[in-house]
Amino acid sequence: MVLMGGMISTVLVRRSSRRGMGIELTWSQAVRVVASRGIAAVTAGFILGKLIGMGLSSGWLDFSLLKERFYVLIPLVMVCGMASLLAFQKLAQVFSGKKIDIWTTMKTAFIEGCYYVAFVTILSILMLILFALVEFWPRLTS
Repeated sequence: MVLMGGMISTVLVRRSSRRGMGIELTWSQAVRVVASRGIAAVTAGFILGKLIGMGLSSGWLDFSLLKERFYVLIPLVMVCGMASLLAFQKLAQVFSGKKIDIWTTMKTAFIEGCYYVAFVTILSILMLILFALVEFWPRLTS
């Protein structure tokens, strides 16, 4: 599943960077972008998790706050997303050799998200059709 998700992300990064930034990434560059973005987001998550753990153990944070008010964690998730976005921006600059501002990177990430939603929608429709055929085919042929 991870490999399939990585392949899908690689295709979406290539398409969105072409449309949003006007740069053409090779397959190996797109794989490096996907891997680097993942590493950046996971690293930021581990660092924030370690800080939260230290805050809980020292008494600076209360676990009930995190449990009852889960929306407090939304900025932490946004920090992980920003780490991923900044890694994307830096690699796009390295690969293209031109300066890419943060707004262009955000536009490209938005385009990638739209491609992802379209892909998931099409995949869901295809799976519904497949499951309907598997379920109803014996009744239709008998």
